[in-house]
Amino acid sequence: MTNQCALVQVLTYLFLITFFSGTTSADIVLDSGSISVPETNTTVPQLGGTASFSLTADQIPDVELLANLFIVDAGVDVVVNGTSLFTQFNDISQFGPTDVFVGTGFPNGGVDFPFNANTNGLPRLTIESDSTGTAFSGAVSPDSTSTITFTPNPDTNVFAIQNFNSLLNVGNNTIEFFVLNGFGNAALDGEFVVELNTTTAAVPEPGSASLLGLFLVGYLSTRRRS
Repeated sequence: MTNQCALVQVLTYLFLITFFSGTTSADIVLDSGSISVPETNTTVPQLGGTASFSLTADQIPDVELLANLFIVDAGVDVVVNGTSLFTQFNDISQFGPTDVFVGTGFPNGGVDFPFNANTNGLPRLTIESDSTGTAFSGAVSPDSTSTITFTPNPDTNVFAIQNFNSLLNVGNNTIEFFVLNGFGNAALDGEFVVELNTTTAAVPEPGSASLLGLFLVGYLSTRRRS
């Protein structure tokens, strides 16, 4: 009787472990920090922050970049290992001379006064890059209560985006955040994080859990009839 109880306990533990096993994902922070350039009367690009990290070849496809910018006065350049991630702009505001984004509701597809922080604490420009591409979003106005997606101008001569992960190196990597303003008074405020998305797979398969469960139920039924 004791051996039979022990067997039931073992099978129960195995079933629970197998049933709750699955694939889980976790993000490992490679680097994070602030991006800041106090208002400066210059038209020369100013460095506002730097990310530094090391990678192996198998890690490169799983690296992700997230940058939240709360003030952009008035353009930004993200440089990955010496190459700009996307076309540089001296002005992404509604006063800009170039159609940077489309469908924002403001002239030239610009962002409404991006050099003013949003009153609800929302980022004015969010940049997300991973193996699927680079996406842009943000609060289109200083008083916006939500963010929208910013669609880059489809004209590649205006807005060309590099493949983020293809710019990464085996070994040491550097990402630099610059503020650009062709009219002076450049300023930038924000934060960034560079993460490695990792996936750990469980050994048992769902089918194994089902079979083990059926076996356990059958065994218990047999014991009750004995």
